Amino acid sequence: MWFELDEKDRDLYKRLILAYASLSEAFAQKEDFSQNTDKKKLIRPIVNSKFQEACFQYAFKASAEDIRNTSFDVAVRKINKEGLEKKYLIGIKTFSFNGNDQKIAQFKKENNTWSSLIQQMRDNVEKKELTVSQINEINHDLYLKLALMIANLRNQRIKSSIANLQGFKVDPKTDSIEYVYHVLMPSVEEGSPIIYVGETDYTKIDISNIKIEGCTSAKLPCNFVFSDGKHIYKFTPADSQLYMFFDNKKIIKESWNVIWVNEAQSFFLNLYKKVYDPKNTDYQSNDFDKNTRYITTDVLPNNEITESYCWLIAPKGEVELSSGFNSFYGTGMKIAIKDREKKIKKIHANYINSVAETKLNELIKLLTDYSLSNTNIDRFTLRDEICKLSDSIGNADLNSEVKGLVFRPFNEMYIPIPNSKEFHNKHPNFFGKDIGTFLEIEPNKLALDKKDRAFILIFEPSGDALQSYICQDNGKAIESSKKQSFLGEWLRKGVFQLGDFEPLTVKKLNELEINGIRLYKTKKKLFSDNSELYGEEIHLEFIWIEEGKEPNDFIGEL
Repeated sequence: MWFELDEKDRDLYKRLILAYASLSEAFAQKEDFSQNTDKKKLIRPIVNSKFQEACFQYAFKASAEDIRNTSFDVAVRKINKEGLEKKYLIGIKTFSFNGNDQKIAQFKKENNTWSSLIQQMRDNVEKKELTVSQINEINHDLYLKLALMIANLRNQRIKSSIANLQGFKVDPKTDSIEYVYHVLMPSVEEGSPIIYVGETDYTKIDISNIKIEGCTSAKLPCNFVFSDGKHIYKFTPADSQLYMFFDNKKIIKESWNVIWVNEAQSFFLNLYKKVYDPKNTDYQSNDFDKNTRYITTDVLPNNEITESYCWLIAPKGEVELSSGFNSFYGTGMKIAIKDREKKIKKIHANYINSVAETKLNELIKLLTDYSLSNTNIDRFTLRDEICKLSDSIGNADLNSEVKGLVFRPFNEMYIPIPNSKEFHNKHPNFFGKDIGTFLEIEPNKLALDKKDRAFILIFEPSGDALQSYICQDNGKAIESSKKQSFLGEWLRKGVFQLGDFEPLTVKKLNELEINGIRLYKTKKKLFSDNSELYGEEIHLEFIWIEEGKEPNDFIGEL
């Protein structure tokens, strides 16, 4: 990636980073100088990680992704010589050139999931004088089991992030996407400060090739290392952190020599004078360059959000099982009774010669009770019984037909709006002029026709857009206009990483570190009047909302 980025942008990024690093003397601790009279030879350049991300965004016109709770930090879009778009999804890191293993993920919310495995690892070696080899032999299967759990969680997060960053329309013929770690590695080489620029691939963990390397030491039997043939990883249970070894010497793309600013503190005093007290002449320094130009916040990309609202997906402790993101899970059947009868008879006819008669007859009876009975039955329990029986038969085609009958289409999803009637009454024009208005004679029905309730839903950070509209009683739902499954499939398979007929749960949300939604509008419009998309532009992103630290645009519960 590095050499595919514009040279002038790389140079701007380099100048910004070196300018900051040249002031490292001002941040150095006394112990950095204690063993050498030439103190500056001992200082390792300092690069602040947040400053690094901000500079990368500024220099390469990258979008910030870490604020959206993705596995990546920034995304860059480039148009190649053939006019096709290429996207880089990038993790940004800065660490000492001498430190190879770096934290790449944390799983605090999953501590309880594998606490019994960790305890068993401890119990296996407690009060025993064992070598590392002996510990590895005893705990190998436990290490492998936990490594597989960690790898699956890590991969789910990455795939969910990729779905958000790529968008829902990814065509391998036209969309070129590269996943990379971009790193800066400050060092002191033979007394000279230097920053190495490194790059390595950002990949999912290859679960099929996981190999346990063993514990890190006999004193820490629960800290263990594993590999997948591409990268080496380390897991530490004390803080549920996953580390990756970056193989620093092999990933270097180029190096930058750092020059120290003389009297760095004086530089800051002069900066203070320039910004806060330009008329005061008390501060002087021969090292201050009066012609220096400073980048100020007014020339950095500014936030153009004009209206924004966010909320929790599951404020009551669990995702509702029959509406919104789990609308397919509802037991109300949209198929006419006569068509249900036909489907049941067809299932019987198709499998009478391939499924045991007793099991097939039992299944047909349960399907009949579920689909045709008018009595007051527990349809959720009955459906669970049907699915268990169907699964036990072991016929994939039969299973697909049965679940297709008792469930609604699994891509039938919509985005629920919290307290929708109240929301629309307060913000009737958020989605477009008068979209949130209701009929006087039917106060739960939206006043405008479907086509007049349309708007452009823009998925962030990918930038993909889909014609959508507000629908259902009280205007509680956002659906894609042409076909509900357009939005549903992207949400189910991409963002939430759900299998067929798998409901969205809080457990799954926690694994992906997604628990909220934000909708917002911006000053700048992305689509022209002659676009096939029309209406107000509403941006959608999935976020994490921390309890007790709700953002200013938080509007409460669903």
